Amino acid sequence: MRTLRSFSSTISAVLSLAMQAAGQPPDVSAADRPPDRNVIAYGMRAEGAMMSWLRDVSPVGEGYLQGFVPAKKLGHVLSGDRYSLGRFQWVNDPRLENLLGVPSVDGEVTPEKAAADQQLLDGLVETMVPDWRGLSPERYEYKFVRREFLGALRCLVYDVTPRSPEDGVFAGRIYLEERTWNLVRFTGMNRRVDSRLKALRDNNSRFRIDGWRVNVTGNRWAPAFAFIEESLPLGSPESRLVKGQVRFWGYDKAPPPRQDQFTEVKLVKSVSTVSGAGPRGCSPQQCERQFESQAEENVLDRLFQAKLLGVPGDVEQKLEQVLTNLEVPNRLVLAQAIRCRLLLTTRLEAFTVGNTIVLSRGLVDVLPGESAIALVLAHQLAHNDLGHRKIDSNLGFPDVLRISDAELLAKLRFRHTPEEEKAADERAMQILRASMYQQKMSECGLAMQALQAYAPRLSHLIQPSFGEHVADAAQVVRDDDMFRIADVLDEESAEQVAGLPLGSNLMVNPWNGKVELLRSEKLPALAAHERAEFAVTPFVPYLDYFVENPAPSKPPATAPRPTVRRTNTPVRPTAVAVKKGS
Repeated sequence: MRTLRSFSSTISAVLSLAMQAAGQPPDVSAADRPPDRNVIAYGMRAEGAMMSWLRDVSPVGEGYLQGFVPAKKLGHVLSGDRYSLGRFQWVNDPRLENLLGVPSVDGEVTPEKAAADQQLLDGLVETMVPDWRGLSPERYEYKFVRREFLGALRCLVYDVTPRSPEDGVFAGRIYLEERTWNLVRFTGMNRRVDSRLKALRDNNSRFRIDGWRVNVTGNRWAPAFAFIEESLPLGSPESRLVKGQVRFWGYDKAPPPRQDQFTEVKLVKSVSTVSGAGPRGCSPQQCERQFESQAEENVLDRLFQAKLLGVPGDVEQKLEQVLTNLEVPNRLVLAQAIRCRLLLTTRLEAFTVGNTIVLSRGLVDVLPGESAIALVLAHQLAHNDLGHRKIDSNLGFPDVLRISDAELLAKLRFRHTPEEEKAADERAMQILRASMYQQKMSECGLAMQALQAYAPRLSHLIQPSFGEHVADAAQVVRDDDMFRIADVLDEESAEQVAGLPLGSNLMVNPWNGKVELLRSEKLPALAAHERAEFAVTPFVPYLDYFVENPAPSKPPATAPRPTVRRTNTPVRPTAVAVKKGS
């Protein structure tokens, strides 16, 4: 009997493993898991603690929605977009305060537009939780579904439905991780999201959401990502639809780290004590440079305080390696080393602040490879090499930037004249022609064609907040000999990679804004409808528990950042691979 029971247990275990391998959840009896009432109670306690914590933080919330229309071969193609940016505040109710509602140097904000933008933000704040009143068993009915892994987390999955349609607002599925019973994912329909975004959808469709949370520190799970999609009733003919991505970051309340200007301090005897020494100072040109450096530091600190600039890390070092690959073969003589920083927003833009080149996360996300990134960096490097104005010296006074974040977004600009832009384009072509990227310009040519083709349809994405338009309006880049070998853009071809979907390359840490390269497996040959240049797609992050002191990763092989090169011997640059999207 004992042998038969052991054999039966072995067969059950093998069948369970086989079902998991086939993607089917094993049958989990109530004896193999905690009582549902306990799980629900622990989960709602953790949810209440998370909401209480949200009252004391003010992360940035960004929403980007796109419209799609039916197409014969591709299923749906992009037709328009909407962009919003807000600051989370909980005074009387949770709310996203509009950061784009102040009249800017680019134009006025009409009352109608301000109201429409706030209505959109009111819908996006509802994606942070299934229900701001909680999912108590008194208001919701729970039904156990299965156990399931989300990344490294083993979760209990429940379907929840309101006991009264007038009371509950969420109907869908929730995932509770089994270590501390925090809700880490919820997917379904939220009536408040749907009602506040109804102006964007058809009358017979509904919006559904898929929200994810990340373990940012200790036992703290924070809303990080949400995907929104307009859903038609089953059996409906194909129609226009809306999809969107929502991101939240900047939960850490710690002050921004300041970058030390001096790596080594030496104490020397003052020249004032040396016999016969006169007063020591700097030339007017040196004073001007120091004041511009102060302005640069003020701007970067202010953008960081607004939680719009990322913490420097490995991605910035890789971008600086690309800069080195441009500088070395061109023997550029630079008075100061140029650094790279990442803007955390989705809009595609690049600009220079003093001796710092700033690229947006969205831009690095969608560029198809290192050579396309080199093209953008070469343009900004050309401004520096041509001696174009780097920064307004007025920003050297700290009080100039003591304005609200909304005013900062409305008034702070880093742009050049059309004549300077054209000259920088031409100089960038010379820099690229002498670099290791010369033979890879066909990839850049396709990327430029795609940006130009999508710019009218994605006017909110391909539109800078602070910097310069990246769609090459002057046509200088596209008309250069290096780019004429590029294929003509064909949006229906599965062979071309002209751009990547948003979220292809980078991941933002919701806690401190540090940007990291996304590690993902390269897919085999894609179908034409999977190209999805510049498009929003669902989020499926790899969830894991926070580790206080992770093992240090091996630093990237970054070449020195020389400022002056006097050798006449050509130097062979060393390429550093920048992740290329699938």
